[in-house]
Amino acid sequence: MTISILVEGVTGALTKILQAMEEFPAAVEVPISEGGTSTVTKPFRDEVRYAAQEMSDVTAKIITVVNETQDEIRAAVKRLMETDAEFADEGRRLLALLESAEQGGGSRP
Repeated sequence: MTISILVEGVTGALTKILQAMEEFPAAVEVPISEGGTSTVTKPFRDEVRYAAQEMSDVTAKIITVVNETQDEIRAAVKRLMETDAEFADEGRRLLALLESAEQGGGSRP
């Protein structure tokens, strides 16, 4: 039984994810809310602040999951490179792609 990996497809999908993560805000930037300070606007302002904090928490969780996924992909690529010499060049390209995203600050908080 042979397992085939379309490296171009993996690279393309990974590139799209990493590009999207570059546009993702840092979790600490999300809960910033501004507005009036009158007693009339206080209930609305409090709800906006609560929603912003919830979005910050969700953003942090998304970043964590994406980072864990990148770590898992990196480990899988390294394991595959150890067992399949023909995959070594493609594996190095995938690892370089992950490394460049990490150096660029892509998805690390």
